[in-house]
Amino acid sequence: MAKRLKPILCLALLLVAFAGPVAAQDEGATAQHLLFDATYLVPLGAPSRLLYGYSQKSSDPALYGQAFEDQVALRLSASAEGAGEKDVLLDLFTGERQRTVGPLTRVSGNPIIMMFLERDVLQMSRHLGGQAVYYRNIIRLAFRENAKMEPATLTWQGKDVAGTKIVIQPFKDSAQGERMQIFRSKAYMFIVSDAVPGGIYEIHSTLADMRPEVTAPASEIRLTLKDIAYVQPNN
Repeated sequence: MAKRLKPILCLALLLVAFAGPVAAQDEGATAQHLLFDATYLVPLGAPSRLLYGYSQKSSDPALYGQAFEDQVALRLSASAEGAGEKDVLLDLFTGERQRTVGPLTRVSGNPIIMMFLERDVLQMSRHLGGQAVYYRNIIRLAFRENAKMEPATLTWQGKDVAGTKIVIQPFKDSAQGERMQIFRSKAYMFIVSDAVPGGIYEIHSTLADMRPEVTAPASEIRLTLKDIAYVQPNN
């Protein structure tokens, strides 16, 4: 039986931790809006299930965690109140790794981003030290001040569709001590598109290995949308 966890911190707290205050209407093209404020779940039918593939690679399992491939699913049901908002159960992985987070209630944005970032932050804190709040604050600042955006083309269900690629390197210019220099190469890439269900097509994080003899990334994590399934209610 899967373990049930409370929402990762809390959806509202994570929105504040990573995105800050809600963007104004005239900031609709910002990275913050596309990733955190856009109402990607509202158009989706419910009950339904968004399925993402998850891949984690590591050159040093002791520092960055074991390599594995699995899946993450968002189970959506219509909220009793609200206009199109969803109640969400988030299934992290399968088998012995499986954990269920939620329910998150009356959600309009896609919480898969907060899940990915919070798990990444906790891994950095657990394996490499430092306070999770420090990592969150640096990432939040990068979304607001240093995000790079450009048009992207992705393939969904056999068709090329338009999207946006967003890249941040939160620790590139960090003035912290020597222990934090390892994160200077840390980069996050997000691909979003209104043409895919849930809006978030891919999230990709990389960290270079500092050892000259190692060519593979120290850590590489990729989450990619695979499918949406509409579930018949049990009567």
